[in-house]
Amino acid sequence: MSSSMVLILLVFIIFAWAWYSASKLQNQIHCTYHRVDKTVIERFTKRNSKYVVFDGAQYDIVPDRISLIRWKRGIHQFLPIWVQHLDYYWDNKFPKDPSTYQTTIMSPEVKNVINQEARMHAFAKGVQTQGAGIKKVSGIVQYLPYIAIGLGVIAVFWVYTISRHINVIEQAIKLIPK
Repeated sequence: MSSSMVLILLVFIIFAWAWYSASKLQNQIHCTYHRVDKTVIERFTKRNSKYVVFDGAQYDIVPDRISLIRWKRGIHQFLPIWVQHLDYYWDNKFPKDPSTYQTTIMSPEVKNVINQEARMHAFAKGVQTQGAGIKKVSGIVQYLPYIAIGLGVIAVFWVYTISRHINVIEQAIKLIPK
């Protein structure tokens, strides 16, 4: 195996690793908790969770207070990504407001957002029971990521074989006497 093929394979593996890691973090919220003694606990929770548990207490997840931070750990030191973030303190069960950087009690706007979310869940549940006879997505759609990965591997192999043919032609040209 030539050095160019090893390099292409290494780059492909790094990008595949970064893609897998980013897809795992996509549906999660990074939560930090600041204790009384100023130690910080970090935890990921699912995006659809209602609360996160720190030190045995439940802290509410308020969608209105989610901010984005650049995640620069692991493979993402080289390829940083944006992740959703909530910041909690020991004295309040609600996260810090990203616009004012203060922990506040539940505001009327946040209560309205939570009530709207509850109404949307009730509406979705009603629609789901009515649409029970709706046809599901075709079987090929679930295999599209695997097809894309397979096509990528085929493309890399094709580029590799073309580069080998070019090397053979170059060597043949060098053998022709001038």
